Amino acid sequence: TPDPLALALWLLRVDAPAAIHGSPRSWPRWGVLLPHVLAVIGHASGPLAPTALEDTAWLTDRAAAFLHSQGRLAEAKTLHERALVLDEAIYGPDHPAVAMRLSLLAHLLRDLGDPG
Repeated sequence: TPDPLALALWLLRVDAPAAIHGSPRSWPRWGVLLPHVLAVIGHASGPLAPTALEDTAWLTDRAAAFLHSQGRLAEAKTLHERALVLDEAIYGPDHPAVAMRLSLLAHLLRDLGDPG
């Protein structure tokens, strides 16, 4: 039988719009999905299958982007940091995906007034 957590992660990833910044048409859908995404990624800890780990990282990043677009910066920061940790675990610290996450986190810190 399939892992229920992996299945939930996959279903949310399939349903969640990828475009958020500059795409306000996706915001209502994200508004509906966000509580579910947060609940599922909150349970995604410990050893996960590679695809479940990647789905968790993607959903965490997209939820952070949505919260950032809504001005919920402190919540977005926590999720951006978690997405960074996940990507480092998936790809290693020198991968371009990790650099992209660092860049997104830097933009958020700037928006929070924390350039350090």
